[in-house]
Amino acid sequence: MNEPTTWWSDAGLPPAAGRVLEHLVAHPESTPAEIAEALGLPSRGVALALRTLSDELLAVRVSLSPARWSANPPR
Repeated sequence: MNEPTTWWSDAGLPPAAGRVLEHLVAHPESTPAEIAEALGLPSRGVALALRTLSDELLAVRVSLSPARWSANPPR
């Protein structure tokens, strides 16, 4: 069974990265642990998704300690 197509999959993002981005839009300044718990994803998967989103300029780290992330404003 195929997953339904979403805007982020059409944009070439992996499903986990799209879910993390949606979470960051609704919950800015989230820690990776908060994201993992909210989405039921492993911490390693969240870290990979955040790296992907950062590389695509879709998410930005807003603090270092603790590490907090937000969706990056569109350009």
